[in-house]
Amino acid sequence: MTTGVEITAPSSKVTGTRLLRHQAIHQALQDGRRHFGVAGASLTHQIDNPAINSNFKPGAIKAGILGEQKTSKVIRQWMTRYPAAVLIDSVHIKDAPQNTPASTEAGDGYEDKPDTDHVLIIGSHVILIDSKAWKSKRKYTVNDKGVVLRGGRAFPGGHVHARQAAHLWSRHLGGSVKVNSIVCVSSDKVFVQFNKEWPKQGFQLVSLDNLTRTLDYRVSRMSPKDTGRIRTPLVAEVAALCIKPYMRFQEFFGQDIRL
Repeated sequence: MTTGVEITAPSSKVTGTRLLRHQAIHQALQDGRRHFGVAGASLTHQIDNPAINSNFKPGAIKAGILGEQKTSKVIRQWMTRYPAAVLIDSVHIKDAPQNTPASTEAGDGYEDKPDTDHVLIIGSHVILIDSKAWKSKRKYTVNDKGVVLRGGRAFPGGHVHARQAAHLWSRHLGGSVKVNSIVCVSSDKVFVQFNKEWPKQGFQLVSLDNLTRTLDYRVSRMSPKDTGRIRTPLVAEVAALCIKPYMRFQEFFGQDIRL
C-alpha cells in the first residue's frame, strides 16, 4: 500500500463479476497502479473500425488522439505529487445519448461521441477533463451562454458538452460523488482568457500549460480525507467503462492475438 494513502476495500454490496472486478482493481491499486485505460482509444475506432461511418478526416482524428495523449501525460506527471489521484482515460457511459456531429474541421468537434477523454478521481471527487485539439496560436474564451469563442467569434466545435457530461456522470455515480468538468485546449501556443461568467457555465476552460495549476487549486479545496483516500468501488465502476482501442489486425486474426 502507498504510504499515507488509504485504499478502501471492495464494496460489500456487489457480487459476481462486479465483485471480481472490484477485487482486481483493489489489488492493482494496492500494487501502486494509478492509471487505467488508453488515451485516445475512442478515436481509434473513428480511423480503423469499418463498423463506424466517421464524419471526420483522418488528419483531424490523428490530431485529437495526439491531443488526448498529451493531456494524459501532463495529468500523470502531475499525479506523482498526489498519490491518492487515479486517472482513467477514454471512458464511455453505456446507453448515453449520442450528440449531433459538430464539425469536420481539423481538431474541432468530436461532439458526436458521449465519451469522456479523461476521468480524474480523488477521494469522492471526479474531475472530467475533455481534451480539445483546436487551432494553435489563437485566443479562446467562453461567452455568457457557455459557448467557447476563438478570437472573439463562435467556431465549429465551440459548443462543448461539459455541463451535460457532468450531469450525466453525477446521475450515473450517485449523489455522494462530486463531479465537475474542465475543457483543456491541448494545442500549443494558445491563450485562454478568463471570464467571470465561467462558474455559471458548469465547466472551466484552460490551456494545457495551465492544467496542472488548475488541478492544484482544485485539490487545495478538498478535504484531507479525500486527498488521502482512494475509493476502490468508485475507481472500479469507472474503470469498467473504459473503451478498448480498435486494432485492425484483430479483424483478420481474431481477438486472442498477443503482440
